[in-house]
This record gives sequence, structure tokens and C-alpha cells, in this order.
Amino acid sequence: MNEKTPTPSSKRSQDEQLSFIWKNVERIATCMMTTFDGGRFRSRPMRGIARSNENAIVFITERSTRKPEEIEANPNACLCFVDVSTNTFISLSGVIALTWDHERLRELWTRANDSYFPQGPTDPNAVLLTFTPESGEYWDAPSNPVLIAIEFIRASVVGQKPALGDTAEVPMRSP
Repeated sequence: MNEKTPTPSSKRSQDEQLSFIWKNVERIATCMMTTFDGGRFRSRPMRGIARSNENAIVFITERSTRKPEEIEANPNACLCFVDVSTNTFISLSGVIALTWDHERLRELWTRANDSYFPQGPTDPNAVLLTFTPESGEYWDAPSNPVLIAIEFIRASVVGQKPALGDTAEVPMRSP
């Protein structure tokens, strides 16, 4: 089965595309992280900390889960961020690494982490995952149902596919 590469329809410059991705990754924060578990994909919700100046997204997680084993066996991962209220969708592909940096863990720690790690940032079960995106793709569509309906009508009248937003594949680098 041949997969067609989507035709980019973005009017944004590459710098604007990167800025759009990082701004929304930071705003949405929670994603579905997909890793490989043996020969299968495995996804789970994770809350990330966007570090655009480092071209990284950092996660605080438990060492006792299967994530460290999965990542050690295959560091390729995909993060999907979605905001259905604004019809913003972002998929990032890259590599993820387990990080044992306790100084950085203290720096990124918030009170929300205390409920998972009762000993705070010194909890021996708390570790960092650092995701480095290599490529990204986004779709930014109108969220107003009336505008969407009008676009479908327009496209039908002129015999074209509806233009439902801005989309692009973007090589990732620090903005």
C-alpha cells in the first residue's frame, strides 16, 4: 500500500511553522506518547515540558514503569498533541532518552508531581525522559462549524477539495 505524502498548504514561513508548533506544544502540554513495546506500538498520555530553546520536550515519569525498558530497546517515539476546541493537531517524531539528571529534575519540579512522588524531586523512582523532535507535522483547522460548512459548500460548487486549514511537515530545530 502506497502512502501519499500530504501536500503542504501552509502560507507560514518555516520559522513561523516552528513557532506555531512550539507555542501549541507548550499550551496544550498533554500528549499521547507512542513508543515501541516489543513489536507493538504503545501509547499513553503524558504531560510534557516544552523546551523550544533546547529543541526538546521533557517528561517527569516513574522509573518503575516499562517506559525505560521500551526506550532503551528502541528510542524512536511519536508525540501527538490535540486541542479539539481550536482544531489544532500536532504530531512530532523523534527520539527519546532516559535522563538521570537530578539537578534538572529539581529545576522542573512542580507541586503536581508530589502526588506521584511522595519524596519530592529526590524520590528515587522519579526520572526524566527527554524527547528530541526530528520532524513535525501540524494541522490547524477552523474551529467554527459555520465556516467549515461554508468551505464544504464552496468546494462542492467549484469542484475542489475543501481547504480546511493550514498544514505542513516541518523539520524540527530550535526556533
